[in-house]
Amino acid sequence: MKIWANSENDIYKLPPLRESDIKKAENLFKIKLPKSYLDILRIQNGGSIVFNAHPSPKPTSWSDHSVNVDFIMGIGENNGILETPYYIEEWNMPEGLILFNGQGHSWIAFDYRNTVENPPIVYIDNETEEIFKIADSFESFLKNLYVEEMEEEIEFGEFNEVEISKESTMRAIYNNDIYGIITSVDLMSQEVKAEDLEWFSSILLQLSKHPNDDIRRSVAEATNFLLDSLEKTTIEKLIEIFNQDKNEDVRYFANMIRNQI
Repeated sequence: MKIWANSENDIYKLPPLRESDIKKAENLFKIKLPKSYLDILRIQNGGSIVFNAHPSPKPTSWSDHSVNVDFIMGIGENNGILETPYYIEEWNMPEGLILFNGQGHSWIAFDYRNTVENPPIVYIDNETEEIFKIADSFESFLKNLYVEEMEEEIEFGEFNEVEISKESTMRAIYNNDIYGIITSVDLMSQEVKAEDLEWFSSILLQLSKHPNDDIRRSVAEATNFLLDSLEKTTIEKLIEIFNQDKNEDVRYFANMIRNQI
């Protein structure tokens, strides 16, 4: 079964898996990771996948009958499952979950709350505070992945102005559409609604580590524009990331933002 999409500039594709990485993760979480998960990571340590959906017993923000799954995290510190403790605390989620897909409002995770091996797979909706099972095991989860056709989300309205939505932004990220991502970040920063700020914050954090310089610069500009709206913890995390950026413009924004808070 082919799983990995082999996309260029894939922010979720981590360095090749080592046995020491597995031991580090299992010792950190005090669990045993599923064999089927480790098998695919030995081929590629995380990344975008050739599917985009998995059946769901309940409606989700993605679809009435499925959840969005367009990448699987590998074992690593950045964009890997070792970031789970940070996100568990940031989004006030239960201990015992290991996140391997998602961002902010919704996640997919191994559920180790009642076991130390062979965990079921759950979907977490932080908006509705729901957690429900979508697969009995990771092996079952993999077998049920499929491609769900999506309607075009970016539309041209009056005066040929591009209308940006959460869905079009996620689609641009899924397709690694550089122009689409930059356009989405630029316009969303000016038009984002108060109820979508948490979601957009998670997008900024995710894209702040993107390999494309223009995308990271756009994220830094958006952060500067939204200083009065973003949570202080989010701003501090972004400044830390910007400070370490190889791009001079991004580091410039880090200093500018710091001087304003």
